[in-house]
Amino acid sequence: MSRRHRTEADYAAPHPVYCVWELTLACDLGCRHCGSRAKDARAGELTTEECLDVVAQLEELGVREVTLIGGEAYLRDDWD
Repeated sequence: MSRRHRTEADYAAPHPVYCVWELTLACDLGCRHCGSRAKDARAGELTTEECLDVVAQLEELGVREVTLIGGEAYLRDDWD
């Protein structure tokens, strides 16, 4: 996998180029270093359709890099 490094132009861009997205708080681990102490998904987390809408909005904004955090993003049944 290649890694794209942000450039000076990215920092001057009139739109976000990087996004950190806390997709869910669901987590099956209890890491001591994790500040979120996540366990179960929170009520009111975005639905699949809402997540896809966010993805479309990020694309429209010109975001080129997204980091998924949480809990464990891949615990969502709808996120492959």
